[in-house]
Amino acid sequence: MSSGADGALTRGLIVASAEKAQLQATSLRARGYAVACAVTPVTGDLRQTQAAIARTLRLPDTAGTNLDALEDSLRDLTDIWGGPVALLWEGAEHLARADSQGWWVLTDILDAADLPVIATGAARR
Repeated sequence: MSSGADGALTRGLIVASAEKAQLQATSLRARGYAVACAVTPVTGDLRQTQAAIARTLRLPDTAGTNLDALEDSLRDLTDIWGGPVALLWEGAEHLARADSQGWWVLTDILDAADLPVIATGAARR
């Protein structure tokens, strides 16, 4: 994970409450990032979540069904978006609960990509 002088994420993955995630997203937008929002379905598994993230990031269809294609496509984000982009991943806890191994696989790929990823989950009570 990397952060800028203002403490905003510039690369890597963080898990944050919805409120803190919105603050990070606002900071990224102020610094010229497009912020794309993907939502994990409540019953989401790895493939459903992967497909949602790939669609949100405007990646080729193969990135939604093949992890290697996802990893490769993430290298082209700046070209696809015409500038820097960040991912706000809402409901990430659904994948963590439903498929913990899938969570680790996907977060490893996203964390290695050259984009900020803000994963949100339910707040602790």
